[in-house]
Amino acid sequence: MEHERRFPSDPTDEQWEIVEPMLPLIKSPGRIPKHQVTERIVEELREQLRPAEGREAEPAAGVMDSQSVQAADAVGRDTRGHDAGKKINGRKRFIVTDTLGLPIVVCVMSASRQDRDGAKTSVIPQCPRH
Repeated sequence: MEHERRFPSDPTDEQWEIVEPMLPLIKSPGRIPKHQVTERIVEELREQLRPAEGREAEPAAGVMDSQSVQAADAVGRDTRGHDAGKKINGRKRFIVTDTLGLPIVVCVMSASRQDRDGAKTSVIPQCPRH
């Protein structure tokens, strides 16, 4: 029996069956695991979806874009910056996708980071591959 979906973005039972085994087990009550599993899920799904579209499992090309967003007051000043071109005080997200639009790298940095410098972040440890 399919569970009730509250939002259109909620996974279907079929989608949940694919993702659930990739999530860490959490004993109640317990701590949430330190290491995120997002990277593993994205990589595994990309390796399944690309061959289904007639592509190699690993992408050979990517497209990068960035977006500056206003940061909430609760966001520390040390992680915010001012994007003078867009007149935004906040953060900037850099996203690299493959040619199918599937994510390869996602980084969130100070909005003052220039795009040319953000493009180099895929090799910086503070910005893990997603």
